Amino acid sequence: ENNGEMTWIEIAGLENTDFWTQYLSALHWSLTQFMPATNNIAPNTAQERIFAIFVVLIGLAVFSSFVSGVTNTVNQLRQIHTELFKQESKMKSFLTQKSVSVDVWCRVQKFCRLRILLDKTSLKEADIPMLKDLPQGLRVKLHQEIYMP
Repeated sequence: ENNGEMTWIEIAGLENTDFWTQYLSALHWSLTQFMPATNNIAPNTAQERIFAIFVVLIGLAVFSSFVSGVTNTVNQLRQIHTELFKQESKMKSFLTQKSVSVDVWCRVQKFCRLRILLDKTSLKEADIPMLKDLPQGLRVKLHQEIYMP
């Protein structure tokens, strides 16, 4: 039902080829819709053009979603680093204003950097909201096992 129009399979001379040749040609066409690559297959009928438009729009949505995810991750990392930079900058200003010796200055900085690393790696009870829902008796037993020798 092509109204006398030739399909892309006929134009490409693939109508008498095996399934895999046709499949790989279609796969090649679909991949070239998402990136600059050679493409000697083009839609010819109205239905093929509608399908091609649909594929390009889906590709655009998927690519946009990927870019959005990467952008959000980068912005979150930037925000974390900005907060740490502000805290470190305040600490340096404070130490400078109070004329702290170089030895103490270095020790304070070393401690603060180590604390940041430890905060990133060690979990605290407050980091796990579900533990707040434990019955009192079970919470006491948990604290005994965690904090008692």
